[in-house]
Amino acid sequence: DSLGITLIIRGAISSFWGILFGLVQDEVRKLLAYSTVENIGIISFVPGLSIYCLHQRSLPVTHLALSTCLFYILCHSLS
Repeated sequence: DSLGITLIIRGAISSFWGILFGLVQDEVRKLLAYSTVENIGIISFVPGLSIYCLHQRSLPVTHLALSTCLFYILCHSLS
């Protein structure tokens, strides 16, 4: 349960930080780097949500979160 909450918090902070710093960049390289930070934050947030929901015995949300995470990783790897 604490692992899920830790991943949720770290993923949310990383996503917010990546978006916030990416908005003020004028170099494309730095913008892409902060975009990657934001995407990794999302990729760690959703499994954390899945772990938390698994401990709360909410299986439909757990399955939806895992499916969403895998789909997001697949789409991000193709782009």
